[in-house]
Amino acid sequence: MNALMLIPLLIAQPPAIPFDLVAAKPRPDLAARFVRASGWTGSDCAYSIRLGPTRTLWLFGDTWIGDVRDGKRVHPRMINNTAAWQELPSGAMKFFWNDRQAEPASLLLPTQKDHWYWPGDGALVDGKLFMVWHVIRHKAQGAPGFQFEWVADDLLRIDNPEVEPTRWTVERRPFGPELNLGIACVADGDYFYSFGLIAGPRKPLTAPLAVARIHRAKLASLDMDAWESWAGGRWQAGLKGASAILDDGASEMSIQRVRGLDGFVAVYMPLGLSRDIVVRHAARPEGPWSAPLKVHRVPAEAKDVYVYAAKGHAELAERDGQLIVTYCRNVGALSEHMTRPLLYAPQVVEVQLKRK
Repeated sequence: MNALMLIPLLIAQPPAIPFDLVAAKPRPDLAARFVRASGWTGSDCAYSIRLGPTRTLWLFGDTWIGDVRDGKRVHPRMINNTAAWQELPSGAMKFFWNDRQAEPASLLLPTQKDHWYWPGDGALVDGKLFMVWHVIRHKAQGAPGFQFEWVADDLLRIDNPEVEPTRWTVERRPFGPELNLGIACVADGDYFYSFGLIAGPRKPLTAPLAVARIHRAKLASLDMDAWESWAGGRWQAGLKGASAILDDGASEMSIQRVRGLDGFVAVYMPLGLSRDIVVRHAARPEGPWSAPLKVHRVPAEAKDVYVYAAKGHAELAERDGQLIVTYCRNVGALSEHMTRPLLYAPQVVEVQLKRK
């Protein structure tokens, strides 16, 4: 092989990560904020969106409402989405769901009958909150805990994010079928970016991640024709034909700026279900993205427990390079949730990075 033949190989190499892992450790003190004996008593997902200098919004998926007594759930009811406010820096939490009915209900519902919402990520832009939420429906086939399918996404605009989520004014628009968006979102400069999996048949053990963006002026009016996607090394109009920027993405992850570090940091578990939490770096949302750096391996638990949904929460950092990461635990059988209530709540890991 001559020198000219080596050039394409050299160009294809991902950029180096500009930081090193210093340490990673569990933070049970932070995880304890999600352990409650009444009302909201456990959930997964755990996206967070900073609403201002002293408040973060948390978004949760399937949630248990009820009580926990003597290590068991009492009068439990599962609903599909809830939220919380966390006050900074105290960490005080207040949880929200639809409690205006005889039975607890989800905070938000899609327009489609017999479907439900699971929250995706979002960002605050010019005083309004924009989020991508997933439209889900039941699927008879599948292993316990996986009998569902993700069929669509909606872009939500909340005009009054300063009020409690039960009083939000919500406008929404549907996305087309090309991408499963909302896996991660970030507002940067003049654009709102949303990352998603490329729709359609996939090879085993692949989850190609793409990125779309919309100018903040068009975002405000929910102009769905103004979305662009990264394809073939450039931004193109529309979402069809978007290129993969990562080949091992997850259905839940975070991409954000981290205090004291340049560029963007992705946090996720490769392919969605893994005990490994990895980070990647890029100077721009579209990449090129670095090779992954493993920052933590979740301890092994009982065979029926699976872990997923690792995300970073940059707004919780107290110093440069610090990254607070959550991940979720679950079991397939609902009966196990009755006697193991502490299992189903976000777990927290502190990761310390240092610039090279």
